Amino acid sequence: MLDVHDPEHTPHSVRDFFIHIATIVVGLLLAVGLEQTVELIHHHREVVTIRRELAIEDTKNIKIFHNDEGYLDSTRQRVQAYLAILRHSLATKTPPPTILNIDPDYDDFQDAVFKAADRTGVLALMPQDEVAYVSDRYLNFTQVQDRVTEMFYKLDRAQAIFIADPDPTHLTIEQQQHLYSELTEVLGDLNSFHANFEGLVILYPQYK
Repeated sequence: MLDVHDPEHTPHSVRDFFIHIATIVVGLLLAVGLEQTVELIHHHREVVTIRRELAIEDTKNIKIFHNDEGYLDSTRQRVQAYLAILRHSLATKTPPPTILNIDPDYDDFQDAVFKAADRTGVLALMPQDEVAYVSDRYLNFTQVQDRVTEMFYKLDRAQAIFIADPDPTHLTIEQQQHLYSELTEVLGDLNSFHANFEGLVILYPQYK
């Protein structure tokens, strides 16, 4: 903030008085203008920095997106194949020859930069349409991620029967039917994720 000092000589006329007042006003305007300019420059630098960091985080998330998409598709195929085995076992009233053992290998999307930008108020300095686009993207990915986590809980519950007894030939008909029902629900979720990922690519072409 600039200090505005009184002139050394006291004004002796109306003209001198108005010059004195004008000098003070101009000084104040310059001080306020300079302070606002410095603040605008600082805000601009914050926005430039956060955009760069968001772009880096987005690049990481694109890689995670493709890895997770491939892993979920592989999981979907494995669940489909095991359901086919169970259908055959139930039809022939024989136990399945193998167990199902799928370990979750799903990476979470990164959002630390976005949350920090929101917490520190930097997002409020950006154009609202840009903020809405970025916010919606993180929200959409978070919602899918939460549903994937829930699906793996279901899959773990279904596979828990093989932890108690890893020999699939010991499965009763009732246990096979229950397992088939649980895995059918899991497969429904996996099919839904496949459609979700395709929809996200349409919304965010950079993830293609």
